[in-house]
Amino acid sequence: MMMKNLCAHVKWKQMNVSLETCLRIRLICTFLCLNIFHGLRVTSMRTYSVRIKRKTRT
Repeated sequence: MMMKNLCAHVKWKQMNVSLETCLRIRLICTFLCLNIFHGLRVTSMRTYSVRIKRKTRT
């Protein structure tokens, strides 16, 4: 009986760990995606402002 409980506990723990790693991976992925999007947004804003400046210069 004790052995069976231990096995179940170990299995549950492994499942829990995999779930945790999955969540972590998802978190990292979303963070990276947000960073990339933010970077693209910033660069596009910069190019846009530069274009406006060029237009006002001429």
